[in-house]
Amino acid sequence: MNDCIVVSTRTLTEMELANENHFVLPPEAWAAFVKAFDAPPRVPAGLTHLFSRAPVAESR
Repeated sequence: MNDCIVVSTRTLTEMELANENHFVLPPEAWAAFVKAFDAPPRVPAGLTHLFSRAPVAESR
């Protein structure tokens, strides 16, 4: 497949998905979505450990 066609198709698909801003959910699913959305973010332990260390560039 021609690279130009792949890039064009991907770009158009990304634009179409970016325009999707209307979602319909049953009331129970909507309530679960809102609850998850409003909850504080969960930070994985590995990520906390990673950012607690000095950057590699500063450790040399």
